[in-house]
Amino acid sequence: MAALYGAAELRCRSAAGAGPVTRYLMERLPDLVLVQTLSDGYESVDVHAATELGIRVSYAPGDVTGNADSVAEYAVLLMLATARRLNVALASIRDHSIKIPGRGRALIGANVCIVGTGSIRAKIAHRLLIFGVNLTGVDLLPSIPSKHTWIGPCGCNKKDVCRA
Repeated sequence: MAALYGAAELRCRSAAGAGPVTRYLMERLPDLVLVQTLSDGYESVDVHAATELGIRVSYAPGDVTGNADSVAEYAVLLMLATARRLNVALASIRDHSIKIPGRGRALIGANVCIVGTGSIRAKIAHRLLIFGVNLTGVDLLPSIPSKHTWIGPCGCNKKDVCRA
């Protein structure tokens, strides 16, 4: 979206992207009627400005669409692949000169920090607890209320930070 700032005149009825949608940007898109975020919220959109400009704002609620489950599973997959050095193991299958430097490490006992309080964070946390990780959760935007409760590794529900 940042590339749009320099355009003199743009014909755009809807915008979808990952990045800040500011009043400045929306004012430069005179035909804009909808901003659709690709996230589980609209924190990056100036909703007040959009309302004043008559622009609708929509988002994809991860806990309703099933998207949060898919993202959480993929995030855990990437963590497992990284911890177990899957890229090196796969490369060694294709090229026998590549030696695998050990098996990597297990997730059990690993320290994992999840940033945010949305439904994706909650789904990732629930999946990671099964692996016995030490979870820490932080919220970069604590002023925005969350409909999700933090469930820490000890079972507590502290909203700010949980360390078991």
